[in-house]
Amino acid sequence: MLSDNPVITMLGLAASASANPELIVVGPVGADPSVPATQVAKVSAAVDRAALARGGTTADAMCVLDTACLAKAGASAGAQRVIGLSVRTASATAGR
Repeated sequence: MLSDNPVITMLGLAASASANPELIVVGPVGADPSVPATQVAKVSAAVDRAALARGGTTADAMCVLDTACLAKAGASAGAQRVIGLSVRTASATAGR
């Protein structure tokens, strides 16, 4: 049985401070196919409520965990900081 509470994995990158400390979010995406779309939608809604800028590219589960992919997404958006979000269900992380 899947939990209604998603577990969020975040990976962040920061460039040196500048006059444009823009932050973007890449994702959220399900960490694997077993993550229900409703869980990803809940995290997406939380990002929207926080009024965080979204990365301009469509991310997949591999990109949000890959620093090179996140750096490329940040550079293409002109961002100084990037957060990659992936969502897992609590049961998928049990025992880790």
